[in-house]
Amino acid sequence: MITKCLFCKKKIIDNTHNQNKKYCSQTCGNAHRRMQTPQRCKSCGKTFTHHNNIKFCKECGPWAKPSKSPTLKKCIQCGLDITDSTRAQKRRFCSETCSNGYRQSQKEQTCMNCKTQFHSPNIRSFCDVCKYKARRRFNTKKECLNCKKKIIDKSTTQTHNYCSKDCQYERNKKSYVQKAIRWKKQNPEKVRIIDMKYKKEMYNSNPLFKIQANIRNHLRMMINNHTLIGKIKSSKEYGINIRAIISKFEKDAGFKFENNPKAMEYLSTKDIEHSTPIHKFFEIGKKYKGDEKELFDKLKVLYSPRNLKLMDRNEHKVKTGNEYSKHTKLKSLINTKPLIPIIIREVSKEDAEELINEFHYSDVMPRFSKAYLGGFLDDVLIGIMTIGWGVQPERTINKLFPTLSKNDYYEIGKLCLDERMPRNSESRFMSGCLKFIKANYPNIKLLYTWSDGILGKPGFVYQASNFLYGGKMWCKRYFTNDGHKIHPRSSKYLCEDNAKLLNCKKLFWLTQSYMDKKGIKLYKGLQFRYVYFLCNDKEKDNLIRSSTVVWNLNYPKVSDLKWKVKVKDNECYDDSDQPLCVDSWDAKDTISLIGVKHHG
Repeated sequence: MITKCLFCKKKIIDNTHNQNKKYCSQTCGNAHRRMQTPQRCKSCGKTFTHHNNIKFCKECGPWAKPSKSPTLKKCIQCGLDITDSTRAQKRRFCSETCSNGYRQSQKEQTCMNCKTQFHSPNIRSFCDVCKYKARRRFNTKKECLNCKKKIIDKSTTQTHNYCSKDCQYERNKKSYVQKAIRWKKQNPEKVRIIDMKYKKEMYNSNPLFKIQANIRNHLRMMINNHTLIGKIKSSKEYGINIRAIISKFEKDAGFKFENNPKAMEYLSTKDIEHSTPIHKFFEIGKKYKGDEKELFDKLKVLYSPRNLKLMDRNEHKVKTGNEYSKHTKLKSLINTKPLIPIIIREVSKEDAEELINEFHYSDVMPRFSKAYLGGFLDDVLIGIMTIGWGVQPERTINKLFPTLSKNDYYEIGKLCLDERMPRNSESRFMSGCLKFIKANYPNIKLLYTWSDGILGKPGFVYQASNFLYGGKMWCKRYFTNDGHKIHPRSSKYLCEDNAKLLNCKKLFWLTQSYMDKKGIKLYKGLQFRYVYFLCNDKEKDNLIRSSTVVWNLNYPKVSDLKWKVKVKDNECYDDSDQPLCVDSWDAKDTISLIGVKHHG
């Protein structure tokens, strides 16, 4: 609970059990108590200042006139009539002699030991005979029933059996818990109200509790919307480390959250956002029906500290509002009959990157892209195709078609479509792009591309668009345990770090011991080559005959996919399943792994 200091007005966190903290420090408390406050005398009506709340000023305090008229009373001891002229009207005796006599009068009492009646002016538990016996009797030496520590029981009831309340609770914990359970069952409404009140107070005062509650609510909503499980387990069972997430948020903010009033103000303006969006793990509009272990792996990566960040609340509202308006408009366009044609036109690099980052499994853009083709439904961008060249344009085309140069072909770098589009939308988008390239780039004779079999993609989109298949080859990629794909060309900083540890000048591939230390694995998988000819049939036949590769329609299927994982140095690989891939990292992203040890 956040309150303000009564003296300096500084915000403080009240963690006391009875919520009565008033000052930020003892200095403020002493200063506030010494502070002079204006008051009004009830006798003379004069205004004066004093650090305590008093009724009369200094002049008329001891000699103040009575607020009431004198009253007639009888002395409690002797029965004589007396006049009570005191301000408090509490006079009971006529003289000091009667007052002392009344206090010394004998009162009838019962001894707790022998049960006999006796008289004494003071309230006592034992008579004169038993009081010395009782002192010896009630100094019993015992052992604590819990920790066996020696104690002395001085109680009259002889029920002191524990050295402390902690030992008493620990010894009788089961019975206390059972009583609490019974009370909860008998009073469910009271329990619900107390629980809600406690959670509300903690949410508004404890920043760590607030973050944990927000993550838990987000996880519950995500599981209900995207899976058929409907069973919410603890975050630990899903592999979500709340403490690590909070540490990451504290590092981004630049200060600690615990017992810090500044943290609540900071969190009130922030919302939790995923760096890699949810629809890269779960298809939009579909419920996940896969294996539970695979689901747990996806949730562990989705809610890993690296994938979560705090975004400004206003920016988050604008982003989610734009996404929702786009979603509703796209949904209405998709359901329109007959189908609205997909219009192809060139877009800017920024628009292309925005859609690719949202829907493509790899957000690393090709270096030599020459054009960005966008597919539109009405004015909504639903697809992107980037065309250009790879890292070695001239060598690539000469190796396949010796008679061509880099000016005669383009390579498809990225191809992605909004996942909310219905079936066969990829083929419609591809057809529109091919027609656009033919019309606007007449010097281009063919389109060349690869399909990432290592990511479980045999190239069904190219097969449906009548691309020719030109064989396969093995490729190597690094994958972190969190599902981040690293191209060998992007492992520059990791290789340098590995070389430093081995005291060598340069390394081109990471060693197995280094990968085990960083939580990285090297996989081998197949890549499939495809080509689409944009020239006339005669030139197409000549190019096929002169090519160094056999082009045909014997397309690969899912059963042709294979994966191997490196287990030792010296090119030792074992067969494995498909690696988990969330996104792709460039060289700058890999810096976060340097200096980090993998546990587990």
